[in-house]
Amino acid sequence: MNKGTIIRTVLGLFAILSEAIIVSGLIEVNHIYEILSFIFMAVILCINTYFNNDYTEDACLGTGTTRLLKQQKKLKQNGGNLIGEDFEEEPSYEFEGI
Repeated sequence: MNKGTIIRTVLGLFAILSEAIIVSGLIEVNHIYEILSFIFMAVILCINTYFNNDYTEDACLGTGTTRLLKQQKKLKQNGGNLIGEDFEEEPSYEFEGI
């Protein structure tokens, strides 16, 4: 799991906990806090929905592979790559040591 996924997950759990406290009435809160808490939860929900959160090692590997393939395709379209070699051969997608 990458750092962004962990941060978004923690913020999402915090938003849910905050709303649960308000709904249960465990703490007496004012109306402004309720509104701000709801806005915070809505923003976190939108952010978590937008980003691709990889929770498993396989998902992280898949995202990395997709990014690598997109980068290779973009470089191939631009006529070369970062180290000055052309993509004459079909690239190898084997991942050793993972």
